[in-house]
Amino acid sequence: VKRVGRPRVMKSPAHMWDLANQYFKWAEANPIEVQDFIRGGPNAGAVLTMKRQRPLSWMGFEAWLTLNHIASDLSVYRFTNKYPEFFIVIREIASVMKAQKFDGAAAGIFKENLIAREMGLHETTKIVQAEEFDYSKLSDSALEEIAKLKDEAKP
Repeated sequence: VKRVGRPRVMKSPAHMWDLANQYFKWAEANPIEVQDFIRGGPNAGAVLTMKRQRPLSWMGFEAWLTLNHIASDLSVYRFTNKYPEFFIVIREIASVMKAQKFDGAAAGIFKENLIAREMGLHETTKIVQAEEFDYSKLSDSALEEIAKLKDEAKP
């Protein structure tokens, strides 16, 4: 049987996993350098270069693959049903990336709001207007507590 078109970039799920692990190691060995200024003391104003952990991402993985002349786009593996044998390894790679970003955000290494947005995590606050709230369902002690808090909040 003669194959038509270019050969697959990813030979197998194991090949993709191996490349992902190479990217993970590269990201760990190549932190992002951030410059800042010393804000106080005798060295105030001096430039300070700090190394920050590089967050793992699909965008970073694809850039690493491109720079290493391996591939430039994994969307056919990630977003189509063309190669279903890759579903599990893609889920595992995504899981490693997500855990690293979540842990980094929890430790204050990464910006929490950016990581939360990327992960689809967000807090919502519902503001209930006073006229919408049914105070008749509250106990007398709860109503007294509300009145006390309102009094304390007055300037």
